[in-house]
Amino acid sequence: MLENRGSLTFPRDSRKDYRDLFGGSWYIFGENFDSYLDDFSKADKDKKLPQLISKIAAKPKPVIIDLMAPTNTLADFSDKNRNYKIMKALAVGYGDTRHETVKKVDEMLGINYISTDLSNIQNFNKISEWLGSDRADLIMERGYGGLSHVPTNLDYQYRVIHKIWEMLSPDGGLTLLQLPSISDLHANDIHIGVWIKNVKQSGIYCQYLPSYASKDAGVNYGILALQKNSPAEKLPLP
Repeated sequence: MLENRGSLTFPRDSRKDYRDLFGGSWYIFGENFDSYLDDFSKADKDKKLPQLISKIAAKPKPVIIDLMAPTNTLADFSDKNRNYKIMKALAVGYGDTRHETVKKVDEMLGINYISTDLSNIQNFNKISEWLGSDRADLIMERGYGGLSHVPTNLDYQYRVIHKIWEMLSPDGGLTLLQLPSISDLHANDIHIGVWIKNVKQSGIYCQYLPSYASKDAGVNYGILALQKNSPAEKLPLP
């Protein structure tokens, strides 16, 4: 199927190809950026998210990472927010199903792709290697069904959040993360509420939504937003 993005027309990745990698359990991915914002804005109590996104989009060459995703959402971000100006961007997913034309368009836009299994915490090192000395202006993850393929335990969840924090730019780097719902976290002895309180008391910008009924067949998820505004800001330990 061809989709027109202004002057760029290319075949969109087949959702069936990606679903087949997970036995049909991952149905929502590769959507447009506004669809991401529909979820992330649910935690945006002070309505700052549009302003934060606009500031990132206005950078000469923003560094953006999308986890558990094909490259579609990053291309849509470029379309709607940057008029196709080149950026340094990375999508990280489990398998590359892109058509060759899509790969060429992604290269034009500065979008890269790493195929790796993020259930293995060591594979986050591949993202760090891609970043090099740069730091990310935006790291987002709206994994939906993909979250069922990574561990829900204290060690993994907090190590991932801390690794993401280390990758963020100290000049307003923002991460937007979809998490398991608070009930799922509590069921795995992850008492995130105490940690969220400590994060806020440390002065770090933090928005957290414990649970919401998603469009993923009504499955409940949570949303976490963190922003780094100084190299001195350190996330509290769990």
